[in-house]
Formats: sequence, C-alpha cells, structure tokens
Amino acid sequence: MDDRQPIAKDRERAPVDGSGGGGHPPGMDELTRRVDRMETILDQMAPTLARIDERLKSLATKEDVAKVGERVAKVEGAVEKLPTTLHLLGFIVSVLALAGIAKFLHI
Repeated sequence: MDDRQPIAKDRERAPVDGSGGGGHPPGMDELTRRVDRMETILDQMAPTLARIDERLKSLATKEDVAKVGERVAKVEGAVEKLPTTLHLLGFIVSVLALAGIAKFLHI
C-alpha cells in the first residue's frame, strides 16, 4: 500500500518544453494522483483526530495532578495525627483499670 517511489539522482529528466504553451509538466499526472490519495487519507483521518481531541479534553493537566498531590499530603498529615491501635488499647485498658479501682474503693 506504500506508493512512495525512491528518488534516483542519476535518473534522466525529461526536457523542458520551451514553447511557452500550456499543458502539464512531465509527471504531473502522477503528482495529481498522489495528492488525491493524500487528501483521501486525510479525510479518513479526520474522525479519528476528532475522537483523540475529545479524549484529550478529559485528561488531567499538570495543575490537576499537583492539586491532587497537595490534597493527598493534607490527608496523610491528618491520618498521622490519628491515634494508633496501641493508643486506643491503652486508653481502654486505662478506663477499665480506673473503673476497677473505683469499684474497689466504692467511689
């Protein structure tokens, strides 16, 4: 499906018609065919490019990602301040111990 033709440096060139009359230069029909083919390919690519453009509109930007990173850092900081399981167990044991002491002392 590749219509490209190699460029030969030592290929003979057709002589230029010096009559000043109209007409197409040699090889123009081939060029016209190739341009028509390229236009057909570009027309076929247009819907695909439109779909890609729509998808790109919904992607996150660098700024969006940076904002999410800042929010995650804030949440991590808040989570670090929460008591650990060991802290909660210590609190429960302390409350139970105080309740036992209070019962023993009849407070």
